[in-house]
Amino acid sequence: MSGGPWNSVTCRNGYFYIAEGGETAGDTIVRVSRNGERRVLIANLPTMGDHHTNGPVIGNDNYLYFSTAPPPTVA
Repeated sequence: MSGGPWNSVTCRNGYFYIAEGGETAGDTIVRVSRNGERRVLIANLPTMGDHHTNGPVIGNDNYLYFSTAPPPTVA
């Protein structure tokens, strides 16, 4: 499986929803089926470095929620 590191995972309706953090590329949210089929749902989130995307959850409204922080600014 490509991507990573995996920051957090949740499962709903037979799918895993995974937050992947990138050091040299943006973070992603991926969905993985029971048979291992991987689908990128959101790519290139601007959180490279110290602040990774975390905590994917599916709400009662069936929306996907996750947390992210912007990369630090350099003055």
